[in-house]
Amino acid sequence: MNEDIEFLRSLSLDESLYDTTPSKGIIPQQQPYKPYGKAINDLFYFKGAIAGLSGPAGTGKSRAVLEKIHLCMEKYPGSRAFIARKTRESLSESALYTFEEKVVPAGHSILTGVSRRYRQDYIYSNSSMIVVVGLDKPQKIMSTEFDIGYVQEMIECELNDLELLTTRLRNGVISYNQLLFDCNPDKPEHWIYVSSLNGKFPMWETQHEDNPMLWEDNINGTETAYDGRKGNWTERGKAYIAKLDDLTGSNKLRLRYGKWASSEGCVYTEWTPNPTGLHPGHVINRFEVPNDWRRVWTVDFGVTHPFVWHSYAIDPDGRAYCEHEIYMTNRLVEDHAKQMLATCGWERVKDETGEPTGEYRAIRENPEPFPSYCLGDWDKEGLLTLEKETGFQWTNAYKSINDGIQAVSSRLRLAIDNKPRISFFRDCLVEVDPILLENMLPTSVIKEFPGYVWDTKKGKRKGEVPLDKDNHGMDVIRYFVAHEDGLRDKYVAKDVLMESMPLARVIAIPRKIWQPESDTEVVLRVKNKRREIPFTTRSQRQQLTGSRRQTKLRDRFE
Repeated sequence: MNEDIEFLRSLSLDESLYDTTPSKGIIPQQQPYKPYGKAINDLFYFKGAIAGLSGPAGTGKSRAVLEKIHLCMEKYPGSRAFIARKTRESLSESALYTFEEKVVPAGHSILTGVSRRYRQDYIYSNSSMIVVVGLDKPQKIMSTEFDIGYVQEMIECELNDLELLTTRLRNGVISYNQLLFDCNPDKPEHWIYVSSLNGKFPMWETQHEDNPMLWEDNINGTETAYDGRKGNWTERGKAYIAKLDDLTGSNKLRLRYGKWASSEGCVYTEWTPNPTGLHPGHVINRFEVPNDWRRVWTVDFGVTHPFVWHSYAIDPDGRAYCEHEIYMTNRLVEDHAKQMLATCGWERVKDETGEPTGEYRAIRENPEPFPSYCLGDWDKEGLLTLEKETGFQWTNAYKSINDGIQAVSSRLRLAIDNKPRISFFRDCLVEVDPILLENMLPTSVIKEFPGYVWDTKKGKRKGEVPLDKDNHGMDVIRYFVAHEDGLRDKYVAKDVLMESMPLARVIAIPRKIWQPESDTEVVLRVKNKRREIPFTTRSQRQQLTGSRRQTKLRDRFE
């Protein structure tokens, strides 16, 4: 009790803001908040300019920062704060969920109005305000002033984002201006970790024992916390820690133990999701993709395991960008197919019997072009369903693991222009699978990379074969790169007649066209017309598998 009151006093807050006596009528999420652990207490007493919390998943980092911001808004009338993340879409079921369900008491006036997904701000009765913003569209936050701000998952941001945000903290209602952030650990060379080591700002480490839902202090407990406290894991804590213990590679070091660990043992050591001093990062902000760029669709089937779909856009230089991703369990293939079309702005036109016709209807302005070709895992029934529901022909993917890994690694490396040849839009994921999220499993291909490691069990050597676990998105990337970079055992000509107008009949049919009988001749079958094109060397054939392959084929036919 006294600790709770002292905590409120440390913020110069009136104890009457919250009743520190638990009530039988209050559900657990509404119980008065008490900070646990040295790191979280340091955060509440801190009044400097910039500070952060770093630690494993589930240690209460977001809750602590949001509690402080909410209490400051209540105490100081007319104060202004912001809650930000790299993209606005990712806030709805992360920071805003915690804020509305765990921090703000039920029935509070700021919770009225629109749902979390469309929330732009929280307005208090004392004229205080919290603005919700994505840093990919910073105009809203850069045009006004604030007293305090919070950036969730600062690991996604660049140093420039931090510097720009600090210029907005000058409202002057609260006696100190402050930018707070949290993050899960990443590579030790990340700018956040380097900056904290150099003393630019404090960054305190949190642990699972700081979360009272996972750990219960008990002087007679049989286990010892990181800071010497005696206690035991709760039943929920035991289950949660067991899930984290099942992780692999740097994912386990970072999310279980909170270590800023390098990608030791990872298959793709080139993977650098966030910008560093020397690398622009493989995960980038979305930009408007020109309609004349080729599109490619690739899927890996699953029901209890995730069904994964990627839509890639390929620029004229052959650089690929993952525009959209479905990563979802427990859903029918036909439902995935409809979502794939809808994501790109289309739906099938159906006849009177409800069967799809050969026409497509645009459901938004400027729908995306149809795919040049479509690849799928070797699932005959699944591919037939996709062909029926999308109207496109789907080809079996080339599945050689070792060749595919080498090709993906090559694309992940920086080219001469200091850019990788494959990147992923930060908001490419269409929706988060709540089942995967609850079970601490990857919810997107971006989350798979750190845990995709070499299998070294039973005498296997590093580099022989990757661990066959949580690799569904890895398979999809490999299928795409293997086909696009010409690793297939059978070459494919991309014969495409494409129109992106509403109600246009669009053909996106890759045709299997090459069964070589000699090293000097290839027979192409295009639009049911047989044409022969001689090649004198194997290297000349391979030229057709590069970034300008479609253009070269078309030029030869015209």
